Amino acid sequence: MSPNLRIILLLLLLPLIGTGAFIYLEEMEPLDALYMAVITLTTVGFHEVEPLGPSGKVFVIVYLVIGLGVFYYSVSTIGEFVVRGELRRTLGRNRMDSTIRALEGHQIICGYGRMGANLAEHLAAEDQRYVVVDNDADALEHAAERGFLAVEGDATDDDVLRAAGVMRAGSLVAVLSSDSENLHLVLSARLLNPKLRILARATSDKSMAKLSQAGADEVINLYRLGATRMAELLVPSEGHDEKR
Repeated sequence: MSPNLRIILLLLLLPLIGTGAFIYLEEMEPLDALYMAVITLTTVGFHEVEPLGPSGKVFVIVYLVIGLGVFYYSVSTIGEFVVRGELRRTLGRNRMDSTIRALEGHQIICGYGRMGANLAEHLAAEDQRYVVVDNDADALEHAAERGFLAVEGDATDDDVLRAAGVMRAGSLVAVLSSDSENLHLVLSARLLNPKLRILARATSDKSMAKLSQAGADEVINLYRLGATRMAELLVPSEGHDEKR
């Protein structure tokens, strides 16, 4: 049983034990017995429903000591769990930052959407060194689960690009959600590292021209690329016609 589940069960069990004891020892109504159990555990100091007999007083003493012990144990356990989790995240983040600072000639993937995630998987399969940049915490959590180096933040921010090692990187891929974001990113990355090889995704011919002018070495229009591939599949080649 996990510590958290054990704590929850203990905290739920204590009022039930107190309620049952007050019903049995003092013949109280269930609601009055629950009220007595809660004010005893919380030590709020409200008045008793009715004067307690000797057995009830002895029970309250024992119940209060045990209840406070369980309460402090619960608080300390939960606190330890939170601190450990935060410490683990901090240490993990520090280790990742140190690893990124040591990289040179690596790839930077800006945008961890469907295309960025697939690209990261392919680079991982080829044993390439790369860093993922995205401002979506859930996306980066997925990247971290896959063991990818990642930087959280806006990829168009110069400080975020520096944290990803843009000054030492070999190439950068701009696959953010919009052409305007990719344009801003290309401009920023080119100014920070004139020697950087930049690949960018575009959704229109107009955006392709702007991204090239902004400093992208290669611009890929996915819609055009997809349409070209589909046309190749639809229109038979000459060799195929001859065979027929």
